[in-house]
Amino acid sequence: MRMGRPRRRMGFRCARRLVPLPCGSGAGRLRHRIRDPNGFSRRPDDSFVVAGLNDGHKYQIATDGRARTPLESIDGVPLGSVNYACAAGPGRICSSVMTRHLPWVAALRSSTPDDYVVHLDTVEARAQIAADRLDFTNEIKVSPEDRYRHAAETLDCRIVGFPVRPEGPLGANDCADPRSLGWGSLPDGIIFDAVGNVWVAITRQNPLSSSGWG
Repeated sequence: MRMGRPRRRMGFRCARRLVPLPCGSGAGRLRHRIRDPNGFSRRPDDSFVVAGLNDGHKYQIATDGRARTPLESIDGVPLGSVNYACAAGPGRICSSVMTRHLPWVAALRSSTPDDYVVHLDTVEARAQIAADRLDFTNEIKVSPEDRYRHAAETLDCRIVGFPVRPEGPLGANDCADPRSLGWGSLPDGIIFDAVGNVWVAITRQNPLSSSGWG
């Protein structure tokens, strides 16, 4: 049963730059102009993929700090508000787009979910929508065995998973237990531990929650 979409007005503050942490003799310098960088992850070559929350682009930052834009549209249509960029292997990047609207706050006033998951094959330079019509998808992660893509579906207050197929879109949407984290919980970040449990950051209630996948 789908939970009602919370409609209470919410305020958010966004960091507007990535801050390199000191390492060794000194901190690195990032040479980019990403507007409101959001979710990011490290690729096997030590570069980072970063979501541009308010400019609708997906970025890759090399080890020397230089940035490029591997994806900003699909079939000529702008991506929308990219929330999280997940390195899913040497030649794959999986990203959540929490709404096709820019600015993204417009989605909080809409009753129609319009977000999706996009897969980018960096070897073949090919992007496709892998899952569609989710409800404000936030962080997305690869399962430890690389069999699923898991996402926090924020406005539906649940964690969902999609089986990975060799070609084409992801499989049918599945849901972790519990089927709902409770009305207004607004799950945000997720991560797996060493035994496969999913840990979830609950933004409105300030706890951490864990659940097995079933």
